[in-house]
Amino acid sequence: IQTGSLSTFNTVLNANSAVTTVVLENVPGSDDINDSFGIGRRIRAEGLRTHIPAEGVVASGGTDIFIGGVVRTAEEGSYIGVHSWASDEVRGIDLPDSDPLHQPFITYYQEMGLPSNFYFFAVRAASPEIVHWMTETEITQFNLIATPTL
Repeated sequence: IQTGSLSTFNTVLNANSAVTTVVLENVPGSDDINDSFGIGRRIRAEGLRTHIPAEGVVASGGTDIFIGGVVRTAEEGSYIGVHSWASDEVRGIDLPDSDPLHQPFITYYQEMGLPSNFYFFAVRAASPEIVHWMTETEITQFNLIATPTL
């Protein structure tokens, strides 16, 4: 995911109105968090599902896109990764919880219906240089695999 990915996603989605599920096979991260959040918000606004197939990988900005799904599914053998963000000389993992630079992430995760502590789990799970692959217990704890409530 890079600058311009949101525009590309919107173009493809607008040309394919019958889409109900976005399948994420290999989305290992993002160079543009605004585009990642934008894609996730568009997925949510359109009421789309997200799915990770077996051996599929989402991490970092890819995970941000995945959680946009109103229904999120993942096959056995798929991977969901999180880590701290970094921008220039600033790393989220190094900032106190009260730092306002955390707020855009917290807001996004709240919009996606995740527990409020998910952001701090993700940002503290690993430094920006590595990825923490979430365990099944963590995925369940933070409700990453979600079905609609009736």
